Amino acid sequence: MFLDMDEFCRVLLSKRPSVAEVTWESPQALQSFLHAVGPAVRRECPDTALAMLSGEGLDGESLQREILKTLSKRNAPRKCLLIHQIESLLSAATTVLNGFRERLGGLRAVVVVIRENRHCDFVAACPDLMDWVGHNVGRAEDLGPPFTLRDVKAAIRALEKRFRMTSAEFREKWTRGELESSDDLSVWGQLIGLRVTLESAAKR
Repeated sequence: MFLDMDEFCRVLLSKRPSVAEVTWESPQALQSFLHAVGPAVRRECPDTALAMLSGEGLDGESLQREILKTLSKRNAPRKCLLIHQIESLLSAATTVLNGFRERLGGLRAVVVVIRENRHCDFVAACPDLMDWVGHNVGRAEDLGPPFTLRDVKAAIRALEKRFRMTSAEFREKWTRGELESSDDLSVWGQLIGLRVTLESAAKR
């Protein structure tokens, strides 16, 4: 068990090859982890480039293509690849990850984020990669405080300012496929959904 995010990143970046698994139960803890891991990685090793890969909307083939894109980058040895939202394609994802283990070792680090109730399935289906994970397993709930409604709104406002559009405009363009896929835009969509959930809970 890790004491905090900084310790998690220190252990993650202290060896090669390095693979870690992070489980989560609450969406707030997941978003808090995704929001905080980049700055924490760079605090530990400033030249590390974090690449987030969401499995949302992907299948095994498209996930494999996205991983290959990361591996083919010139700065791949400095990359920390974080893969999340693979629950809906877990069988295909574990096949890809297991088969790519040696190539993933060329990255600085890999983090696989998985919902807690799919942890056992992931371990059983990905034995080769889990050999590298070892005790490098953390919980998003332990690595930082969960996002509050105030945190979510602040993060959304920052994205609106950065991309110079409202969340309503973003959702319309995202739904129509007018925006190129990116980690920031994927997180924006997740934050909007989380805001709705937290606002509904506050009214109960």
